[in-house]
Parts: sequence; C-alpha cells; structure tokens
Amino acid sequence: ARTKLDGAVATVAAARRETSQLDLALRRVTHTDCAAIPAEDVQNALQLILESEDSLAKALRHIQENVVAPAEDWRRINGALALFEALASSKEGAALVGRSWYEVKMEARLKELQNFS
Repeated sequence: ARTKLDGAVATVAAARRETSQLDLALRRVTHTDCAAIPAEDVQNALQLILESEDSLAKALRHIQENVVAPAEDWRRINGALALFEALASSKEGAALVGRSWYEVKMEARLKELQNFS
C-alpha cells in the first residue's frame, strides 16, 4: 500500500512540475513586454504542449483566453496567435487541433482582428 501511495504522490508531483513549466512557457509567449516574441520561447512552449493531451487542452484554453483580450493587451493577442500558428503549422499539432476547434474557437476572432487598428 505504501508503494502505491508513493507512486501516486510522485505522479502528482510530476504533473505539477509539468503544469508549472507549461504555464510559465505559455505566459512567456503571451505576457511579454516586447512585440518580438523570441522563437525559442514559442518552440519551448510548443514542445511542452505536445507532451500530453492535458497539456494540449491547457494550451488551447490559454490561446482562446488570450486571443480575445482587449485591444490594449495586443501583446497577449499577438502571443496567442504565435502559439496557435506554431501549433497549427507543426505536424503533430495540426493532427491534434482539429478543423472544428479552429472554426468554433478561432475563426470569428481572426476575422475581427483583420480590421484591428
């Protein structure tokens, strides 16, 4: 019984580390003070996103929340679009992010952003 408990604790701890790393990587892209997002930050986030379905779900929620940010938070929108572009253009990400998610969650917002000034 003790070994099962130790294993469960280790699994939870590993999941927290993974979540923390993913949260930090996502925020590094969407909550920057600079318009230029370092490519290595996007790639690091992408690598963490593709590690598990939970990571993908968390990243898609993060993208969705940040792409609808108010105009004065344009850096968040820019970061969310950079994450989405990296995810959609990667072979693994394109297979995971279906057309239906894009049409339901992103298409209308991207049309709105075409007139952004």
